[in-house]
Amino acid sequence: MRLDRKRRRRWVSAPARQPQPIGPALPDDATVNQVLDVALRIGEVLMASGAGASDVTATVIAVTSAFGLPHCEVDVIFTSISICCQRGSDLAPVTTHRVVRGRALDYTRLADVERLVRDITGGRTDPASAGTRLRNITEAPHPYPRWLATAAWAVMAAAIAVLIGGDTRVAVIAGLTTAAIDRVGRLLNRRGLPFFFQQLVGGGLATAVTLLMMWLHLLPTGVAPSLVVAAAITVLLSGLSVVGAVQDAISGFNVTAAGRAVETAMMSAGLVAGVVLALGAAVRFGLPNAPLADTLPQTALRLPAQALGGAVAAACFGLASYAPLGALPAS
Repeated sequence: MRLDRKRRRRWVSAPARQPQPIGPALPDDATVNQVLDVALRIGEVLMASGAGASDVTATVIAVTSAFGLPHCEVDVIFTSISICCQRGSDLAPVTTHRVVRGRALDYTRLADVERLVRDITGGRTDPASAGTRLRNITEAPHPYPRWLATAAWAVMAAAIAVLIGGDTRVAVIAGLTTAAIDRVGRLLNRRGLPFFFQQLVGGGLATAVTLLMMWLHLLPTGVAPSLVVAAAITVLLSGLSVVGAVQDAISGFNVTAAGRAVETAMMSAGLVAGVVLALGAAVRFGLPNAPLADTLPQTALRLPAQALGGAVAAACFGLASYAPLGALPAS
């Protein structure tokens, strides 16, 4: 009896033990929110620049881990990024979400963000400084004026014309047509027109200009109209979207791959619809129904010119995408 009373007293007098939280020791709530915001905005820049979902996921996880959030789940789909930070067993997780609304190629901005990520993962910056640097990067204007980008697209189309078998006259016409398409597309983009209709207008404009020049006898004799149209619509093709879709499918991001595939299909459909509508309008109004799919010349003597055309086209694409000048010779 006496032994039972002693045990009872010892049990009553023993202090209640609090359960210890399971999980990593995390920063305060303000720092957690700041880190997640920086990681989301870095992922947004990568997604807007055409990076694959696997690259975006790996970068976001590297940023959060470097800032002391080792257990974060990242979900990347075609138009949004979500991050869930697990804070152990005694605290609710923090989940944040960001929608990627705009997609614009600016490789200078992308290079600056990559340098920022290297500084973060190397422990050379804190969340507050990283947020300030990232804000300055995303709010900075393009490194080159817009007219220079238009000129780069025009020279790229001219180089593509040489690459696919055209001569100097085809290159000049394709370059001027592409410059007009770029300016019209920029105007339509400012007004918020969907990309499908922008592609439709671009394809129709390239075909209509070529047919109109044929009707007015302004197209030089011997110039194949198909080369002019093909070179002019090259800048409207969805090459990066195709590469991104295949990369995401291989990496296992099937939802994002499906989204990119649908985007590619819609943009290509708009381009084809514009060409077909222009041809139909030409037939309706009695314009010359010239073949737009004639045979391209095949000769080994054009190989140096085609190699030069391909090199110039690659460099001009980098310039039109606001790449750093040092990257143009490499491209």
